[in-house]
Amino acid sequence: MPHELLAAFEQQLDPADPTAGPFGAEIIGYGEVSAVLGLAGLPGRVLKRMSGFPDAGSARAYGGVVERYIAILAEIGIAMAPTQIVTLAPEAGRHVIYLVQPRFGDDRMGQTILRRGSDEQLRGLLERVMGQVRRVLGANTGRPDGRRVALDAQLSNWHWPDEQAAPVLIDVGTPFMHLHGRLEIGEEYFLRAFPPPLRGWLRRRHVVERYIADYFHFDRTVLDLIGNFLKEGAPARIPDAVAFANEWIARQPDAPGLGRIDEARVRDYYARDAGTLEWMLRARRLNRWIHDRLLRRPYDYILPGRIDR
Repeated sequence: MPHELLAAFEQQLDPADPTAGPFGAEIIGYGEVSAVLGLAGLPGRVLKRMSGFPDAGSARAYGGVVERYIAILAEIGIAMAPTQIVTLAPEAGRHVIYLVQPRFGDDRMGQTILRRGSDEQLRGLLERVMGQVRRVLGANTGRPDGRRVALDAQLSNWHWPDEQAAPVLIDVGTPFMHLHGRLEIGEEYFLRAFPPPLRGWLRRRHVVERYIADYFHFDRTVLDLIGNFLKEGAPARIPDAVAFANEWIARQPDAPGLGRIDEARVRDYYARDAGTLEWMLRARRLNRWIHDRLLRRPYDYILPGRIDR
């Protein structure tokens, strides 16, 4: 059922206006190179659309990395959202993947707890998420397959069923895995969304790999986690989160290797991160304009409008 419906939806999709047409599509959220959709014909599910694959081989390779990422994190003990990978080839030279997951209730999403939860609830979620980050990074020691694994810990990537349960990771569309020191998914997956002249500069500077490399460090992952409170409209909760993070780190047996979190560093880190993401988004918008106005062919990525970072 999902495959047939998604194939029909994709055939009529205009990435510049994804909610148009007869399928009752809604935008639930955006990634940096993806969009999270809902369809009336698939109630209770969310669809993360991943595009830009030039051939079947690159789409299969991406799907294989996602499957490995989910399996490795599950083996480590991370609760993972059930994810179905649906691969489509709407036309020659264009391949698309949908990651289909259950639609969890908004009231227990991490960003909702950040905005509306009590201090005790937020600290409880932070403790569990930081514990998961420490577990994942710690498991990299002595891995025999040449891989190192990380995750994006920001609270909007988690669903927390209740205070006694482990939070469930829902963001698997960007598998943070290094294989023998290089990003396993490959930089080209990200670079294809940019104008061709810029791709070469990004490739030579390894901008994507350097950006993702931060997630393989515990302290930088936590800086990013707490820094995103600014994007989520909860800056007043940063001081308490910083204090709690340092208290939690001090209780860990490997505390010296985890670093220390400083509020000024949180804000500086977020400002740099937001600036990087903003110019990258503007570059992708330029590429969409080039495709639409000059090349007269579709730009196969769904881009967000203005983002308050």
